[in-house]
Amino acid sequence: MNKTQFKYSAKIVQGSSILESEKVRSFFPRCGEMIITSKEFSTFEECEKNLSGLLSLLSAEASRESDKNQVIVSRLNPQIDSSGQSKPITGESWDQSTVLKVYVADAEALKQSQLIYSVMSAITVNTGINSLVIT
Repeated sequence: MNKTQFKYSAKIVQGSSILESEKVRSFFPRCGEMIITSKEFSTFEECEKNLSGLLSLLSAEASRESDKNQVIVSRLNPQIDSSGQSKPITGESWDQSTVLKVYVADAEALKQSQLIYSVMSAITVNTGINSLVIT
């Protein structure tokens, strides 16, 4: 029997102000994008807590390095969102292992219903979303 494990990945996208920061440039002078992958966690809550901490740091860095206000936007996979609130964004695709997507996004663009982000992250489950019980 497969043991359910969760992990996250976070991609700091090309053009993000984070990659232009002096801190990053000093270590990675020609970095076009950065991908951070976590270890496996035994619970969704533990994985989400760790990802939230990382994204809080990244959103603060993005806001400091840019003139744009950054916010964190979470989206539960519409296939497991019983509230019906999580409708797919145009062009957004979901696979059977992605539970949650979280973005560090431009607050002004969101007000105009545009998702312009500097960081895209996702929590995945190794057993597929059909194995999860969402109450």
